[in-house]
Amino acid sequence: MGAGDLSAMLDHPVFKPLAALPRWTFSDPSKRPIDMVALRDGHRVAGARFRDARCLVPAREVLEILSALGVAGLGNLTFFLDAQLDRLAVVDIDPGCGPRARRALERLPALYREVSMSGRGAHLVMPLPPEVELDTFNQVKLRAPDDHWEILLHQFCAFTGRQAEAGFGGGADADWQRIWSGLESSLRPAPSAGRGGAAREYGATTLPDLDLANLAVLLRADAQLRHIAGRDVSNWGGDHSKREFAFICAALELLDRHVERRRQFAPDSDISADDRLGLVVQAFAHHIPHRPKHDEIRPDGAFVERRVRWAMERRRP
Repeated sequence: MGAGDLSAMLDHPVFKPLAALPRWTFSDPSKRPIDMVALRDGHRVAGARFRDARCLVPAREVLEILSALGVAGLGNLTFFLDAQLDRLAVVDIDPGCGPRARRALERLPALYREVSMSGRGAHLVMPLPPEVELDTFNQVKLRAPDDHWEILLHQFCAFTGRQAEAGFGGGADADWQRIWSGLESSLRPAPSAGRGGAAREYGATTLPDLDLANLAVLLRADAQLRHIAGRDVSNWGGDHSKREFAFICAALELLDRHVERRRQFAPDSDISADDRLGLVVQAFAHHIPHRPKHDEIRPDGAFVERRVRWAMERRRP
């Protein structure tokens, strides 16, 4: 599917307000979202480490960059969905979805619907139910256990622009509310996972999840981090750097606790230093009020990255 279809997709009422946001890229054949800023600036092509303007750009800029590079047959535009902020969710129907579940899902009154990359699945953009607040939840998606479909909430979503209407629709808003309510309980962490702990169930054992996307949501939702970021800087003698360093140390400690819980079941579990750095920098950008010093860049890296590395060094045994 060519870029013309994707350009037309951006004129759809669902995507018009999203297109200007710097949360767009494209996904390569291995489904890896690409760092558009690095690609635009002529650097080595790599995966997008950050979910904001450090790696992502507005949607039409993606098309312009790829056109300038002579890339044809793009096939997708990939958007980092923040369901709480965007008030949208994406129902992703896999090709293996059972016929009964598929019929029920395809009847939903979607704001936008399209055929997936394989041509055998579908994506439905749905409004987030108005009473739903996701700030205290820690899942990136809700997945139906046996029916090969899921509701995407806080992750990259690759759109094809292959809009499909014939044979779809006919359902009511109540059908969407019923389907949402049927999965909503899985948004909340299992009690045995600890405060804010993302987890997967393995029989009778709850195994803390080290999936990076889940960990990113964990850091966004953690009450202690929100508390530190929300306290007046006078609690640190008016020193913004001290408050920020306290936040960074608390975020690293939270990751350490999560790894230790995982190691009770899988002793070799760990998070790489680069992944810890990326996760804490993302959490910092989400929670901490921006100030000009955060934009400072030196030969050894950006200000926040340098502070996180220093904190990591100090935590080494």
